[in-house]
Amino acid sequence: MLKYLLSLTFGIILLTNSFPSLAQEKPPEKIIYTTLRPANQDIYLLDNNGEKPSPLTDHLGLDYNPTFSPDGRWLVYTSERNGNTDLYALDLDNGGGPVRLTSNPAMDDAADISSDGERIVFVSTRDGNADIFMMPFTPGDLSSENKAENLTQSPLGEFRPAFSPDGSTIAYSSQLPFEDINVKNPFFKGPIQNNVTHIFLMNADGSNKRRIVGKTPFRLRAGHMISGSPTWSNDGESIYYHKVSMDSMSFGQNWSADIWRINANGSGPEPVVSLDSMALSPVVGPDDRIIFYRGPALPPREQVSYEHGKIYSVNPNGTNIHMEGADSQIKACLNPAVNFEGLIACHGPGPTDALKPKADGNPLLRPSTHGTVKLPDRNVELTGMHGYFPDFLPSDRIVYGESLPQTGYISKHGIPPIVTSHIDGTERQVVLDTDSLGAWATSTCKKDGRIAFNTGPSFAPVDAPVDIWTVDSDGTNFVNLTNDSTSNDAFPAWSSDCEHIIFRSGRDGNKEIYIMEDDGSNPRRLTEHPATDTAPDISPDGEWVVFATGREDLGAEDIDKLVPISRQGRGGGAGFRLYIQSVDGTEGRFLEPDLVGVPGRDMHPRFSPDGKWILFISGRSGIGDEQMLSNAPQAYGELWAIPIEGGDAVRLTNDKWEDGLARWGY
Repeated sequence: MLKYLLSLTFGIILLTNSFPSLAQEKPPEKIIYTTLRPANQDIYLLDNNGEKPSPLTDHLGLDYNPTFSPDGRWLVYTSERNGNTDLYALDLDNGGGPVRLTSNPAMDDAADISSDGERIVFVSTRDGNADIFMMPFTPGDLSSENKAENLTQSPLGEFRPAFSPDGSTIAYSSQLPFEDINVKNPFFKGPIQNNVTHIFLMNADGSNKRRIVGKTPFRLRAGHMISGSPTWSNDGESIYYHKVSMDSMSFGQNWSADIWRINANGSGPEPVVSLDSMALSPVVGPDDRIIFYRGPALPPREQVSYEHGKIYSVNPNGTNIHMEGADSQIKACLNPAVNFEGLIACHGPGPTDALKPKADGNPLLRPSTHGTVKLPDRNVELTGMHGYFPDFLPSDRIVYGESLPQTGYISKHGIPPIVTSHIDGTERQVVLDTDSLGAWATSTCKKDGRIAFNTGPSFAPVDAPVDIWTVDSDGTNFVNLTNDSTSNDAFPAWSSDCEHIIFRSGRDGNKEIYIMEDDGSNPRRLTEHPATDTAPDISPDGEWVVFATGREDLGAEDIDKLVPISRQGRGGGAGFRLYIQSVDGTEGRFLEPDLVGVPGRDMHPRFSPDGKWILFISGRSGIGDEQMLSNAPQAYGELWAIPIEGGDAVRLTNDKWEDGLARWGY
């Protein structure tokens, strides 16, 4: 049922685009949001003669995941240059600009081309989540996309398809069903499903799906393996893949990856490369050498920095490992592809000179995110940025946490985390000059520009020392609003008249929603439930509050299980869903009752300026790529919007990066 709902809600975008409405007459409203995608990426060719890599693409939009056609004429890759994630092809023989292969508003990625050059398989979210599709490979003929066929048709995410040399079989990686994840704490099921993939084969028509690498049920334990990115040997007898292990029980620390080989019938798995580092994304060259990405064994949340990683190759027996190309002048080269002559392509950081850098050197804007989405009653213009909890100021400026904790930059360099600037990053002004990891902007008063934020550890238990402060936008007049509390007070949001602040607090032993005056006086609780209520927002008319909750229609035995999880700061149950409640507490309901109890997370809801829509982050569409290859911790996923009166949610972003922490303004 969930996959049907996703397909239906995704289709709403297509329908509303075709109907005339007020959305075509009014100027678009603006949404700014945090995105963890790279600043820029381009496709490069490696040269073993010591020359620096040659760029094949040059665009501020992201270009990545190259693959060659068997005859070497075409290089197919993924590009976000038009504000959407589509497939493009370059004619390496005849030159010319990029040829667009797909134009669906969904994400299309990770292509591979059959040995006869007539078919292309790729990952697409056009049916709601990441499935594997096939269509004819006819560059220049966009009508071929109309023949795209879903081969996997699964509610799970399927990734990284690869044709066998004879074109009869496709190898791919796939997520695990929730029922195959055997853990006691339900909180771990979501992170496990997002991280763990196994290797499957299917016939080229989508039939006879079978697992060849991985075991079920999955049990969380140190050293458990994640398998992904399969590729075939030249004779079609073996499959190479990367195998990721964890030295820690917690997801996010001490990862390493090796390259393995297994017979196509599922027998005889054995390691080929074991380097105590990240060895990922193998492909096989014409001389049977295995070419792969090698980078340091870093926690996944630090891989978003793209500071390291080169392309290496090794003999099939594991001997003679060496780096391919010059010791480059690009910081990293990922996801290699190789043609019949042994020419290697990869993607790596592209130039960002045209973008205004922040103090940490990372540009604020992400140009490939800029675009307009049509809702039934309006247009919304989206802009993604590498800033934490951005919000609009009354002027033409924005405020945001300047560097993301995930990059590790703040802890190493101590830069000012809260600043204001124009939306392009120009005319930067420091508001909060501190190296605290837990300080971020969350809400601004739209009348006078006061900023509310919280300081302290993130994802912390109810009794953690987290406080809510306000400060004027010029960096003066700091006030601690919750110094009367020793508990976790966070996620402030102003009322439209700026006379009240709604927030999440653990002061009564559980995380609940509270409201207080703008000077911190008269705090009073609005919700009371054993599960976590968090991340609130208040409607423009001051009558309603919306928040994410771990509460569900559970029995008393299950409710008892949620309480200790909630006190650890992690919510509970199947996940978080959105709940709307009158401020006086007389009315309340789930925004999407059909999804209550369905695994997944909806978080950080925000009202539209007129209060008719709610903007939120959701993981309902799953992840768009193997976790280790997307280089971003896609905890929640994408931006969605839903009418406050109920109805179908509309997907606003559709890519493999983590998008969230959004604000909606005029």
